[in-house]
Amino acid sequence: MNRKWKVFIMFVLLISLLAGCSQSNAINEVVEKNEPIKKEIVVEKIKEENIENNQENLDFNGYTLIEVDGGNLSGHREPNVVVDIGFGEREYWAFTNEYGQLVRVIAKNVILQNDNTEDVLSTGRYFRDEAKVPGTESLDLDEGHVIADSLGGVSNAYNITPQESI
Repeated sequence: MNRKWKVFIMFVLLISLLAGCSQSNAINEVVEKNEPIKKEIVVEKIKEENIENNQENLDFNGYTLIEVDGGNLSGHREPNVVVDIGFGEREYWAFTNEYGQLVRVIAKNVILQNDNTEDVLSTGRYFRDEAKVPGTESLDLDEGHVIADSLGGVSNAYNITPQESI
């Protein structure tokens, strides 16, 4: 390989490195301001044989377990917490990071809503509205349930994430 090609390749690598650093800094600036950033929310369904019906088998290490009413519309999320976001006897667990951003939801067993046996509104929802989580309301975004009402998900901030408006 001649010298010109080597210089060209080094130049491309240097530009790529600088572009990556500036993008990383932009993301860090958003996080430092505690503004929501778009992240893919991972919903995991854990196999029944891996978890029994008690919290002790779930890995809550590093998180504080808190209780939040399913219909709490405040939109506020605490950092480094785990919250049950399942309606009734369902156990769906939502986790936040150090910025209060929703980063993980796990559900051992997803149970469909039953309009005949559960207290649901005429709209088919458990609660009249969803929490107004910062970043979920804009011209092209709306608040959406990570686990839908029809699957037993509640309406508090720990089960709401930005979704495309329809």
